[in-house]
Amino acid sequence: MQDLKVTSWQLFGHDRLYVNLPDGTAIGWADRGSGTITVLHPRYRDAVTDALARQVPDLPALVGEVEAVVPPGPPAPPPVPPIPPMRGIRRRGAARRNPPEPVSPEKALPEPAFPEAVRPEPAPTETVRPEPASSEAVRPEPVRPEPVRPEPVRPEPVRPEPVRPEPVRPEPVAAGKRLPEPAAEGTLPGAAGKPPADGPAPWSAAASGTVPESTAAPEPVAGPQAGPGPAPATAPTGARRRRPATLPALTPATDLASRRPGTGLREQLGETGTGALVRVATGALRRHKDADPRRGTLAGERRVGAELKRLTRHGWRVLHSVPLPDGTEIGHLLIGPGGVFAVSTEHRPGASVRIEDGTLRVDEETPQPYACDGLPGARRAREALEAYCAYPVPVQTVVVFTAVTALEVVAAPAGVRVYRERQVSALAPLTGVLTATQVERVYDVARNAEAWLDA
Repeated sequence: MQDLKVTSWQLFGHDRLYVNLPDGTAIGWADRGSGTITVLHPRYRDAVTDALARQVPDLPALVGEVEAVVPPGPPAPPPVPPIPPMRGIRRRGAARRNPPEPVSPEKALPEPAFPEAVRPEPAPTETVRPEPASSEAVRPEPVRPEPVRPEPVRPEPVRPEPVRPEPVRPEPVAAGKRLPEPAAEGTLPGAAGKPPADGPAPWSAAASGTVPESTAAPEPVAGPQAGPGPAPATAPTGARRRRPATLPALTPATDLASRRPGTGLREQLGETGTGALVRVATGALRRHKDADPRRGTLAGERRVGAELKRLTRHGWRVLHSVPLPDGTEIGHLLIGPGGVFAVSTEHRPGASVRIEDGTLRVDEETPQPYACDGLPGARRAREALEAYCAYPVPVQTVVVFTAVTALEVVAAPAGVRVYRERQVSALAPLTGVLTATQVERVYDVARNAEAWLDA
């Protein structure tokens, strides 16, 4: 039957595919969680199976069929317990038929003689008359509080820290430089080296303080010399850290699972944009409109992150804002049975987008070159993950356009998927690439920031 309709239904933890007749009557369904097919009408058994196989070709093999369970009828009323025999009624009836004989006064029992009640005599009561109060009122003595004397605070003596003099290193004397002459005894420091009043003294190397070039002291060399050969190369100041050979243990500082979508944009807007309190106040008064396009991009990252979070119910893992050494970041990293996907967001509010032959056309503008497969996130993620996994980890690229009015994908490169934000759920049924154990291992590696140092 070609008129059957297959409808997906996900609610209350169930994931089912319902098969309905053209008039909307359900004739069966397939439960993806338990892997069973339920047929409500036996005559539609083959039609239900064909409709499910035609609608969902990649649906895994189901376990078997389950006949529809007929709801049980109303429960039978409980049995009425038997009424016990009325023995009391029989006894009263026998008493009426055989009344008791009257008792004669002679046979009446004598009345017992009771002693007369002895009434106790009332005890004499003494009236206590209160003494008249004295006219003088007793005044309580006032309590004088003792003054509290504060204890004197003794300042702690401040011990001056000893000043250690820095050692004075003698400066090297270059060849041909004149040394200052030592001052003689009984002369002032400023008078040393002056010629006597009689006339200039004859020149000599010892008296003038000039050191010949042959005897000049050599200049000190910074650092120890290792002998002849090229000087050892020193590491640059901003050298990039290398990826460790063995992945270190996860710590709160290196755990990327707590990062939110658009963490890099949040930090940039927090440094250069208006404050959060100012934005709330001006937005409530409708007197301010932030024209920063990064806020629209941040809103798109949040939408894509919310759609990816819904896939975690189907065995997928997701990370947001994975930092890279060059300052960029992978917007979202989706890990699950269908493989690993590096998700990037394109925010085009109110635009109509068309992708064809490596070009991107927005509205009626001229097509611009756009290489979807040239995004470096997938390649760098594969290299970082395979460095700590003993099996290949294929990574594909997913480009999500947010806030667009229309999206037309004529041709996309191999290994690249282009979706709108509501179409991200199409990744949920993908399977067959990674096992459950491999998914957890890849997720543990990806959430460690140390694995991305050399990506």
